[in-house]
Amino acid sequence: MQTKVTYILLACILSILSVTTHGQGVQFGIKAGANITKVTGQSFKDEFNYGYQTGLFGVINFSEKWGIQPELLFNQYGAKVAEQPSDVYDPNNFKDVKLNYLSVPVLLNYNVIKPLTLQGGLQAGILTNKNEHLTQTIENAFKGGDLSLLLGVQLNIATFKVSGRWYTGLNNINNTSKPEDWKNTGFQVSLGWRFL
Repeated sequence: MQTKVTYILLACILSILSVTTHGQGVQFGIKAGANITKVTGQSFKDEFNYGYQTGLFGVINFSEKWGIQPELLFNQYGAKVAEQPSDVYDPNNFKDVKLNYLSVPVLLNYNVIKPLTLQGGLQAGILTNKNEHLTQTIENAFKGGDLSLLLGVQLNIATFKVSGRWYTGLNNINNTSKPEDWKNTGFQVSLGWRFL
């Protein structure tokens, strides 16, 4: 389901870009930053871990105040997971897990004042390291897709964009037989450079 949503979002982005590339208010750029994340669920340690993001962004302004910002990102999220259910009580029995996603965020921008933009939207992601496992016997522990809600702010300074976002997963990414919900959640900070 999430893979289909990602393809639909990507098709919408490409359609919009093809129609508006010659219009005013269209920008393109590159960005990179840090992800401060965790996976919520009983099997995971309740602490934030670090990852990174890198990719491309576009901005399509419909008016002085409103626009959309589609992006194509590689996101790495981190978490600490217990090997066995009884291990959640021992802080030494957690192992690091890195989840790599090809993500397509689509944000609605509201330009409050010239340098400040409020953002909100959705992000669909495809897990690229699907063989990430919890133990030697449990493979493919995470579902292949993720859908998240994004809220954030962005500072637009000359050709640079500094942004901070909060995100939370909207779907359960648990692909095991454990009856618990796992969701990605966290914060993202990034620096972008507009080259067009």
